[in-house]
Amino acid sequence: MNIRSNKNMGDGDQYNIGNYYQNYAESKDSAIQNLLLGILNIEENEYSPLVEDDYDPFSIENKINFNNINIYNKFFDKYQDNYSIVESRLNSLELNGHPGIRKVIIDYVAKKYRMLSFKGLSPDDIICILDEKITQELESRYLSFLSLEEISHAESVIFHVFAKCEIFDKPPN
Repeated sequence: MNIRSNKNMGDGDQYNIGNYYQNYAESKDSAIQNLLLGILNIEENEYSPLVEDDYDPFSIENKINFNNINIYNKFFDKYQDNYSIVESRLNSLELNGHPGIRKVIIDYVAKKYRMLSFKGLSPDDIICILDEKITQELESRYLSFLSLEEISHAESVIFHVFAKCEIFDKPPN
């Protein structure tokens, strides 16, 4: 496929692919959507419900500090930007044929978190191991369906579940 820069159109982040224009952000959206579908396929076979949701308000930054999660502090802007993409993709998937995907994704990550949370690991180690386990599981089951670039967004899904207060402790009010 011949891809050439289209300097006359848009803001420079677009490339002409035949008659189509592909924006990098749209590509990341698609990659995260495919990753979410891969996790959905894994979790549909291993359903594990969580306890009741807790809807008390909290600040993500306070939760990061309360749980001493250095990686989220250091790269907060990146994770926050990707949080919005994950949220958007989940909304789209829920409206377009995958109702309940949000709960399945959260349950999948939370189940893996619960298995690590009692092992005495640091919060950063737990996040790194979660990312490794999810990445390895997706690679072993869906590498023909998901690209390595798509799978690399697993850390964004983990942060999304963290921000939804489904893993790690919620700071006191």
